[in-house]
Amino acid sequence: MITWKAYFNDHTLLRQFDADGNETPFSKVMEKVDDLKALSISLPGGYSYEVSLVDCSFTINGVQVYILDPTIYPPNKLTNIRPIYFRRCSANINIATNKSTSDTSVTFTAIGFQAIFEGCNIKRFLAVFDDGHIEVREVK
Repeated sequence: MITWKAYFNDHTLLRQFDADGNETPFSKVMEKVDDLKALSISLPGGYSYEVSLVDCSFTINGVQVYILDPTIYPPNKLTNIRPIYFRRCSANINIATNKSTSDTSVTFTAIGFQAIFEGCNIKRFLAVFDDGHIEVREVK
């Protein structure tokens, strides 16, 4: 199971599940989105992925990477930085038979950011698949 953690500027941490196993809805993160510093997800097996809403960098299993070239998109020129977080499941359907063409569906969790740069909305996220591999995605 993939779980999230939200880190805030006041050094507080909000986990998807508390110590008693009660789930915190993601809407609690969005209530404090203006104070959100970073968002991370963890997968079984120790994989971890984090997006910084301070400089729009990603940390993948402890290694910091920039998906946006900071010389082209300086972090101090990005405004209205917001998190991207969702889970997507999909299946291939044969339109003639209206049945799935395979027994498996593709599932990924998206973690990333959107921001405004010079009046344009930019979106970048990691599509993190259940087996731990990732794809970098850009939405235009």
